[in-house]
Amino acid sequence: MLKNGFTLIELIVVICILGILSIVAVPKFIDTSNDALLAQLDSMEANIQSATYRVYAKAVLQDKLSGSKSVIVDGDSVLTHSGYPIGDWDTALRHVLDLSAQPFSTSICTSTWCGNGNSQNLPGGISTTTGRGAKITPQGYAYTQVCGVYYMNHNDGSKPQIGVLTSGC
Repeated sequence: MLKNGFTLIELIVVICILGILSIVAVPKFIDTSNDALLAQLDSMEANIQSATYRVYAKAVLQDKLSGSKSVIVDGDSVLTHSGYPIGDWDTALRHVLDLSAQPFSTSICTSTWCGNGNSQNLPGGISTTTGRGAKITPQGYAYTQVCGVYYMNHNDGSKPQIGVLTSGC
């Protein structure tokens, strides 16, 4: 007698193959959220670098390269030292990054980005003796965690130190 359909053995083999494929494929898809976070952090680092050079160019045009000065950028007053934005969230970075609505925060960030600054020591061992720094934290992380983007103006005329912290992500 001829029957149309699958035998029990054929069904078990197919289920086993699908199980093996899912064991191999699922970890690759789970890891993409971390990759997306790292891409976000890299993008913010590039934004900070670009904004820093834009402020420096404005400082050159306004002849404000020595000491602490205020530079007007897109209608906002940005505090600088040596032509670069100071390492403070409230008076510099939030304005040059166009994140004025984003909060100052040391707790878990509930917005897309949160910032905290005006410190000589930042999480991750970033420090200076004469300048100030700030850290921008992505949503879901706290300022104290080593996950975010840092900006450190050493107030010595050198280019600011900008980088990504990922060991706590």
